[in-house]
Amino acid sequence: MRGIIFKGKRKDNGKWVEGDLILSENKKHFEELGKYSAFIKDNTDKDSLRSASRNYCDFRFIEIISKTIGEYTGKNDINKVKIFGNDIVTFDFQHMAINENLKGWLEYNEDELRWEINILNNSYYTCLSFNNNKMKNFEIIGNIYNKEAV
Repeated sequence: MRGIIFKGKRKDNGKWVEGDLILSENKKHFEELGKYSAFIKDNTDKDSLRSASRNYCDFRFIEIISKTIGEYTGKNDINKVKIFGNDIVTFDFQHMAINENLKGWLEYNEDELRWEINILNNSYYTCLSFNNNKMKNFEIIGNIYNKEAV
């Protein structure tokens, strides 16, 4: 079973953080991205956890930019780095006699209930299922919300 974690860019300094996603309603419904505040519970500071016998925990919540939220896909790249939605990856694609290196960004398709890669550097393929066994050697090269990567 994969862990359900998220990453997003911090509002205060633009750095990426990952952890549990917490949504806080701003007197509106969660129907559309941007109508709520999003926070990531920082899981990196193990000292912030209090004793379970005290019946409470002390977590640090970091406000993030809502549109940058990406969910962990359950897969890691060749460098053992977690791959999240909105990450841009390169990968080897082998189909019949075709063997090429492609680049694309990950997005969850709600209708198909699967992760897909939107291809950026090929005119023939526009979108591939992320679980396609013809794809190998994924490497994260950026995120669609990093200006230098797009």
